[in-house]
Amino acid sequence: MNKSSIKAFPLLRILMLTCVPMFLLGCASALCPFGSFEGTVPDFKNSYWRTTEKHPAKSDEQVQEECTHAADAEEQRLSQVYLQLCKTGHLTAENQRFAQKLLVNPLYSGLKSAKAVPQDKSVNSIEAQLRRSISGSDNSKYLKENCGYYIEKSAAERTNTLLGLQAGDYKNEVFKQCMAENHMALIVSQTEFSRCKSIGW
Repeated sequence: MNKSSIKAFPLLRILMLTCVPMFLLGCASALCPFGSFEGTVPDFKNSYWRTTEKHPAKSDEQVQEECTHAADAEEQRLSQVYLQLCKTGHLTAENQRFAQKLLVNPLYSGLKSAKAVPQDKSVNSIEAQLRRSISGSDNSKYLKENCGYYIEKSAAERTNTLLGLQAGDYKNEVFKQCMAENHMALIVSQTEFSRCKSIGW
């Protein structure tokens, strides 16, 4: 290696360090010919619950554990009612009382899109209302399909059926209400993003 090439090496390094970033910036702008925009989106994956009280009686973990148990119990109870109605077409007296409270509970009824049937405390009406919530309509075909999928699955697989998803949604609502009643707030951080702009028509 001669002396001139040795002298040129530092100069080449300086040129590389200054030109390469400029080149990459040029490529980035070429990838977004109409410009880019930045913003933030909620990061629900890394969200957490925190108390809003100054001197809470229980720790955040204790409240979360209690609310998880309460929500799990409600989901199990609802699953038992679904199974009994799907298998036999009728409910025991105990399950009728649970279904009656359930059907007027906004945490459950708010999830249903079907028209509400008139509130009647008779056994036939409670069972009819629950059938409607299971099928989403008055069509008995949907009731049979939804019940069939639910009955033939194992307990672990039921969560992926329509009725399993309904029970899961109800469980989530019960959990959130329990947390709110215990003065817990969901903290959701924001994640920054950058996207290319597209042509607006």
